[in-house]
Amino acid sequence: MEGPELSHRLNKVLSLCPKSKCIADIGTDHGLLPVRAVVSGKAQSAVGCDLRKGPLDRCRANIEAYGAGDKVDARLAYGLDGLEPGEADTVTIAGMGGMLICEIISKAIESGKLTAGTRLVFCPNTHDEYVRRMVCSRSFILRRECTVREDGMIYLIVSCVYTGENSAYSFVNDGLKEPEFFIPGHFTGVSGALPKYYYRKVLQRASKRLQGLSGKVDNYETGLMRDIIGKCESFLN
Repeated sequence: MEGPELSHRLNKVLSLCPKSKCIADIGTDHGLLPVRAVVSGKAQSAVGCDLRKGPLDRCRANIEAYGAGDKVDARLAYGLDGLEPGEADTVTIAGMGGMLICEIISKAIESGKLTAGTRLVFCPNTHDEYVRRMVCSRSFILRRECTVREDGMIYLIVSCVYTGENSAYSFVNDGLKEPEFFIPGHFTGVSGALPKYYYRKVLQRASKRLQGLSGKVDNYETGLMRDIIGKCESFLN
C-alpha cells in the first residue's frame, strides 16, 4: 500500500525528500503528504501542522483512513512552533507564498526550532525570488531546484539543507536587487538549468512589471526588470 494519491506538485515535493526519521509538513491542509510519506516508507514518522482547525480535521480523517495513527501526528500550530527542536529531520512547506515561507523559516531559526542539518523542501505559490534569496544565504546549502506544471500553473521547488548559521538577512525588499534571485540555475552557477517554460514565466512577469512602471522615474526596480528581461531573452534565444 503506497498511501493516498498526491497531486503532481506534492509528488515532486515528496520525491525531493530523503529517507527520513520524521517529516514535518507545514501548512499541511489535508495531510496527504505526511500520510503518504509514512505509508510508503519514505519516513518512519510524520507531523502535519496547520493554523486552521478545519484542515487539521481533514488531516486527522486521512490519518485514520490510511491506518497511520501511530505514525502521523496532526498539530494546530503556526510554522514550526508545534515541533520540538530537531524533532523533524525533513521539513516541507508547499502551497503558500514565498514571503510567508521566509517569514516562517526566519522565526524558526530565531526560536531555535530549526536545527543544523535539517533538510527542507519549499514549493512557493508566488515570489520564488524571496525563497531563492533566503536559500542563497549562508544559512543554507542549495541542493536542487526543479519545476512542475499543474493546473495551468508553474511551480518552483527548492531543496536545501540548513547549516545552523544565522546570516541575519531580512526577507523584505532590501537585497532583492540582483537578477539572480529571480532567475535560477543557469545564471547562479547551479548545475542544470530549469526548463525554458520557467524562464518564459519570469520574462512575462518582468515585462508586465516594467510596463506598469512606464512613465515613472527610473530607479533600481526599472533597472532590475530590464536586466531580468535581457538575461531571459538572451537565454531563450
